[in-house]
Amino acid sequence: MLNFLKRCEDETFDKVISDVGGNLKTPTTWLKVIESAVINDDCEEEKIVQNIGPLVRCMCNDTTRLFFKSNKHWTEAIPIFAELILHMIGFCNNVDTLFLHHEGLLSTIVQWGFWESHRPDIAMELKAEDCTKVIHWEKKLLKS
Repeated sequence: MLNFLKRCEDETFDKVISDVGGNLKTPTTWLKVIESAVINDDCEEEKIVQNIGPLVRCMCNDTTRLFFKSNKHWTEAIPIFAELILHMIGFCNNVDTLFLHHEGLLSTIVQWGFWESHRPDIAMELKAEDCTKVIHWEKKLLKS
């Protein structure tokens, strides 16, 4: 899954899934599996931290908002991505590496808290409940 997520900046999900096979309709399934691995401590946190760079870059780019070259996939994935980061911070041992390895992640987390008031373009695009979730998790993250 991490190898397929590495392709999220340069290829469409349809292209990647045609190489992989299967019938996934959305890449969020991969994010949920990675999140589950983090929560269940089945993860090799170092490997995940080192390999989620393309994912982080896609999800932190709230201007173009593209994930596998799709705004729809970005919109579906951002709440799951926020939850994944929350769980990585809560369950993995080397949180500093996560922020040092992925420039811009910390500032993105801070910005999530201001989406409703300062980024109406994003707030309108997301479902109200998803926007509320991201803001809620941002507050939890900053308390950590």
